Amino acid sequence: MIDTLDLVIDTIVAKHLETGALICALRLEGESEALIAEAWTMHFPEGPSRDDQLLVNSTIRQLCPTGKAR
Repeated sequence: MIDTLDLVIDTIVAKHLETGALICALRLEGESEALIAEAWTMHFPEGPSRDDQLLVNSTIRQLCPTGKAR
């Protein structure tokens, strides 16, 4: 049971980290807001919750040199 819970938590954390890193990279490359919105949809097809947005934006602030979360 513990292994399954750890896997679920790791998967959730990875999803937020990957989304933040992707959005950071897209912004650094000067990609459009439409492409950035597509990154959100790709990782959160049902739409991100407020908590999802908080975690991803926190990741962006830590990863991106400009630290802009938008």
